[in-house]
Amino acid sequence: MKSTNSTPTQSNLFALVDWFQFKLKNVSVSEICKFLKLPSDVWVISKGKLAGYQQFIAYAEFCNIRIYMNNFSLLDYDSDFDDFEFDEPNENDYSQIMVQFSGRGCRYFEDVILKNNSLTWSLFFENLFDTFEKVDVRRIDLNLNDVNENPYFTPTSILNLCEKNRFTYGRSTSYASVGTYRLGQTTYLGSPKTSDRLIIIYDKQSERLAKGQLFEASQFPSWVRLEIRFIRKIAQEMTKKIAKEKIDIIDIIKGYLKQQLHFYSDITQEKEMRFWERYLGASKPFKIVIKHENTTIEEKANWLDFGGGLSVTRVLEFLTNYGLAPKNVGSVYENAEKKKIPKSLAISVIDYLDKVKRLDLIPEVLKMIDKK
Repeated sequence: MKSTNSTPTQSNLFALVDWFQFKLKNVSVSEICKFLKLPSDVWVISKGKLAGYQQFIAYAEFCNIRIYMNNFSLLDYDSDFDDFEFDEPNENDYSQIMVQFSGRGCRYFEDVILKNNSLTWSLFFENLFDTFEKVDVRRIDLNLNDVNENPYFTPTSILNLCEKNRFTYGRSTSYASVGTYRLGQTTYLGSPKTSDRLIIIYDKQSERLAKGQLFEASQFPSWVRLEIRFIRKIAQEMTKKIAKEKIDIIDIIKGYLKQQLHFYSDITQEKEMRFWERYLGASKPFKIVIKHENTTIEEKANWLDFGGGLSVTRVLEFLTNYGLAPKNVGSVYENAEKKKIPKSLAISVIDYLDKVKRLDLIPEVLKMIDKK
């Protein structure tokens, strides 16, 4: 891919799936292994939870691919767990599995499994949705790599445009940056803590050098990566689009960027920067539409428990009792009593009251609705 021309070219751009994570219900580990075309006797079983998902108690790992489970019976075979102590699952709990491909897991799966079975990521995603009744994609990372000797842009040049108010990412103008001498500059578009479609632009070559991966770092004269981290509903819809469209990942990424991300020649934000037009080429822009569905009160309660909300509430109440609550938190329960609720939540509560035949409480719920 090395170019002798100082002008960056499209031939020195390539795209990757760099993280993929999805959840299934009432499926065993052996069923997953069979679907993934991976052997069932090579996995190392470990005790360990998955951050943000308290229900998972252990995971099986092979070549940077992990299968988290909430019930050991999902393994379908006997294993020795004498050193582990686990609570027995409630008989009413449904079985859950989370499959997680890290970046290296994606490379192994792509280079070995997909190639050996004449598959692409698009076909794999299509098979995934066709095979299992309900696939809940939690995260997918897509990245576009520029290995031109003189790249289209750098993290620093993008940061400079952000600081001059010459970019928009959808409706957002949020950005952040971090940088060290070893790792170089990293620029974030969107909020690193809250965005469900965060863009990260960084010097991949410097990162590899800092990790001592000299061979990988020396493959290209330079290496700038633009990564898009999709989570929750946008991850689901993006994965479905890749499965449906059956076009190259690079065209999916460019099409998304052409629609959502813009860099302007001046603060009037009327004319696109030439480097950005050349970077995206002739890609066709598209927009992902997210349909927001109202969840039941039981589902909200389940999320509060497994998502860790109750644990945080307990800690805050403990700190409040000793006068150590973080600034502006106050008493958790006093705040809760004054808290207004959105109409969507009120609808879920009213549906639940109807189910348990307590419609007499509806007037009290109506008093809690935020009128704004």
